[in-house]
Amino acid sequence: MKNKLLLVILTTFSIISCNKLKESKLETDNLIDQNISKLLFSHLEIDNMKISPIELINYFQDSINLSDVVKSEQRLFLLISENCCQECVHRELKRISELQSSFNTKEIVILLGYSQPREQYAYIRYYNLNNQIFSFYGKTPLNETKILDLPLYFVLDNTLRIKHPLYVSSNMPIDFVDNYIRKVLSSIND
Repeated sequence: MKNKLLLVILTTFSIISCNKLKESKLETDNLIDQNISKLLFSHLEIDNMKISPIELINYFQDSINLSDVVKSEQRLFLLISENCCQECVHRELKRISELQSSFNTKEIVILLGYSQPREQYAYIRYYNLNNQIFSFYGKTPLNETKILDLPLYFVLDNTLRIKHPLYVSSNMPIDFVDNYIRKVLSSIND
C-alpha cells in the first residue's frame, strides 16, 4: 500500500513539474520573440537615419569631427557605451581582435560613450586592437530614444546616414555577426 501511495505521489509530482516546465518554456519563448521583435524594429528605426556631425576625441585628446572620419568613403562603426551590456562589449572587442588575423578589422571605427573613456582605451588596448578609437562626451551621435543598450555596428557614409545597422545581443549566433562584419567590410572596400 505504501508503495502504491508513493508511486501516486511521484507520478503527480512529475506531471506538475512537466506542466511547470512547459509554462516556463512558453514564457521564455515569448520573451525571446519580444526581444527579436524589438531588435528588428530598432534596426528599421535607425536605418538611413542622418546623424549630427559631432566632435570626437581620440586617445591623445585631439578633437576631430565625425564627418572628417568618414570623409569620402563609407566606414563601419562599432558604438559601445557604459549603458551597454558590458559582457556584450567584451565579446565584441574580443571578436574584432580574433577576426584581425583573418580579416582587416582595422577598418572598424570604435566609438566610445563612456564618462571615463581613458580607462576604456586601456581596456580596448588589452585586446591589441589597431582600430581608430574615438570617444564622444555628453550627447550621443544617435538619437538616444532610438538606442538600445547593446553594442551597435553600422555603416556611415559621407552624408552621415546610417546604413546596415546591427545591434548585437548575447543570444545572437556568433557566425551571424562574424559574417556581417566580413560582408560589410568587403562591400565597403570594393
